[in-house]
Amino acid sequence: MTTQTANPSPSTGLETDFRAFCTSVGCSPLFSDAAYRLFAMFTQQLDAASLPYWFASVCYLCSLSDSRCTLLNGNRVGLSELAQAGHLRLVDMFQSLKGLERLVSALDEEKLLVADFAPLAKERAQWEAHIRMLERKYVIASILFQKALKVYSMMSQSHDAEASVPAAATVLQDAGFQTVWLLFLVSKTRLLRDPPDLVNSFQLLLCSLGVVLSLLGDVSTGATPSDRLAGTLSDLCERLGADFAQVQELYTNHLAPLLQMLCNRGSLPETILHGVEEEDGVTTASPPPVDTLVEAV
Repeated sequence: MTTQTANPSPSTGLETDFRAFCTSVGCSPLFSDAAYRLFAMFTQQLDAASLPYWFASVCYLCSLSDSRCTLLNGNRVGLSELAQAGHLRLVDMFQSLKGLERLVSALDEEKLLVADFAPLAKERAQWEAHIRMLERKYVIASILFQKALKVYSMMSQSHDAEASVPAAATVLQDAGFQTVWLLFLVSKTRLLRDPPDLVNSFQLLLCSLGVVLSLLGDVSTGATPSDRLAGTLSDLCERLGADFAQVQELYTNHLAPLLQMLCNRGSLPETILHGVEEEDGVTTASPPPVDTLVEAV
């Protein structure tokens, strides 16, 4: 595993380095103390080159096993926050999480109880299942994110025959693409079971792409917003080999009611449903602002 974080100092400074990591994450003093007690059980078994990953994994496990282990703001710490604090690759964190899982499983239960980790001693099976579920969700999200990038680039080019396919870095900064991904995250959380099924997730991603891309299409054709959306979804399904009837049913019966609810709450502008807005008598098409979706995630 690679990391941008400098290697910690020799073993005598491990506690200092560990607590410095906890501080960078924003852990409470109680959280830092508990996490270090757990970390100290494994210091002789860890690879020094990967210590930042072990720091993050131990903090995450403590947060799961003890409700008192929170950040200074009172929230539980997430994997993304830990990865960001240590400049770590999230995909590589699963290796250290599963390694820590094996080390914890090998510990004597009495030793965990003495160290005040009673929940961890009794919930090893749940911890195993949780890590595997997180990894599955991450893999699915990564696959779909790359697919969304590729499809959005392809469809954006089709709107302008003279345009070249935009680079991934350019697409990432595109407000339309950001809206697609946030809309997908919101709808996936609200509509799909956890962990989500890959096929259902892909169909929901197509719906999210269809909603935003239909707003960015040519509105001078005279087609109604619903016709533009149906045409965009049909085009997406044909290009990607998806079942149009299933995708349309998912949009009509599930995503559209969710969008209406979000509009009613003010989390989305009405244009996400109607496709166009009138400004001084001029019809314009645009995706909803990205920040309007953030509160709904």
